[in-house]
Amino acid sequence: MKRTLPSTLFSLLLITVTTMGYAQVAKDSKLYRELKTMDSLMFERSFNGCDLTYLESIVSESLEFIHDLGGIQNKQSFLEAM
Repeated sequence: MKRTLPSTLFSLLLITVTTMGYAQVAKDSKLYRELKTMDSLMFERSFNGCDLTYLESIVSESLEFIHDLGGIQNKQSFLEAM
């Protein structure tokens, strides 16, 4: 069977996209452990502890957050909603 260029390109694209979905770091890696620790600390201080000064200090000025109910929020509107 003769392959055409579009079907070959589609096959390559499909292989690339499906393998990208498995690009996870191992749960025992240093990177994973560090991110998990920092995520837990940020959540505890910012949300559980209501430390909005801390949250403001770690949120980027270029934040664009898409809320399923409120739509697009920038840093200021995100912090005001807290």
